[in-house]
Amino acid sequence: MKELDDDMPNLFSNNHKRKARWIELYTDIESLLHQMKEKHELFKGLSHEIHDKLTLVYTDHDIYPETKAHEICKVPELKHDSAMSCETLRISNLLVSAAAVMASIQFLAPEVTALLIRSEILDSEMADMTAVSVFGGEISVGLAAGTLIASAVVSLAAAGIRTALKGVEQMVLGNKLRRSIHHLNQVRAMKLLALNRLDIIIRSMTYIKYELDQMQDRGDAVTETAVQHMIRNFAEPAVLKANSIQLSDAVHQLNQADQSRASWTEDDIIPTASPEPQRAFHIEQVPIQSLPSIPADLKALSLSSPDTYELKDIYPVLRSNSYTYWPLSYADHRMGMAIVVYDSDGNLIKRWDKFGARYIVDIMANPTNQAMIFRGESNHYFSMSWSELGVM
Repeated sequence: MKELDDDMPNLFSNNHKRKARWIELYTDIESLLHQMKEKHELFKGLSHEIHDKLTLVYTDHDIYPETKAHEICKVPELKHDSAMSCETLRISNLLVSAAAVMASIQFLAPEVTALLIRSEILDSEMADMTAVSVFGGEISVGLAAGTLIASAVVSLAAAGIRTALKGVEQMVLGNKLRRSIHHLNQVRAMKLLALNRLDIIIRSMTYIKYELDQMQDRGDAVTETAVQHMIRNFAEPAVLKANSIQLSDAVHQLNQADQSRASWTEDDIIPTASPEPQRAFHIEQVPIQSLPSIPADLKALSLSSPDTYELKDIYPVLRSNSYTYWPLSYADHRMGMAIVVYDSDGNLIKRWDKFGARYIVDIMANPTNQAMIFRGESNHYFSMSWSELGVM
């Protein structure tokens, strides 16, 4: 390796930097995969605990989970565009399988699928069903399980680089390294995004476990109301919040890490999951009276500050071309907002439902992450990327 580098020291002086960057990115990915495995061990333990506690609470009150069933569609973010009909799951598996397992598969496939099957949290039949619903009929569970840490993770193995050094010109090597750096940089960002989303799912499972502990200590029976409470307050919000995390958030986090260790990033290409926004956004304050007719489940409520429940008549909105984006709260006071878009004639064009904050205080732009931040009561907030806001 050193002999080839010494032959042409001036023509391809960046190749040694590219090799170092490749190793750095590959090491980062290995570290992220290791963290994901550790998280899945925690996920596995929580899954078994939740399942056991649900079963125990049932049997303590002579109720059997086999007699109860709920639709998986009660977690709306777990629905997909496929024509597959909603499946029903027994209540003893609902929170684990629907809110945690399937959400994790959506975020981490194919790695998570294999781990869940091996840990017996997920059986092959359900995994196959999930893979089809998420990825389409051409993706099988066998394919998902077989690519845990395979060639899909990296385009050029370390051994391949060592072999290439002996038989190709430095220019070819440089091009291969450059392409591989681009790919690894994308993979690294996607893995961090997946890990961050998994953290949110695990936290929701921790809350569910705590809730079941409290029910068990009080001797409470599992009721329809109690189950819906857990779904509404823990499962659904976790999936919504995880979905709200953007790839740009992971990229920003990784950029900071690269800067802190003085990484060579000249060949990096910023990973992106969507094209640049096609419209410009302007933050404005408008009279609340200018709001068109809104859906019955929403209400317009704007606070003067995040720390007081003092209402104001001036409302923060986004404007883009002829569209106005209104951040509206829910009539039932749940923790979330709907971003509702109207055209210049007052027609409702688009709606996004977001978890993370309620009762809008202000809207702020985040140019670094190319996103808008919607801040509400008690400084809770959520963000939406410019590219997402630009899709009508």
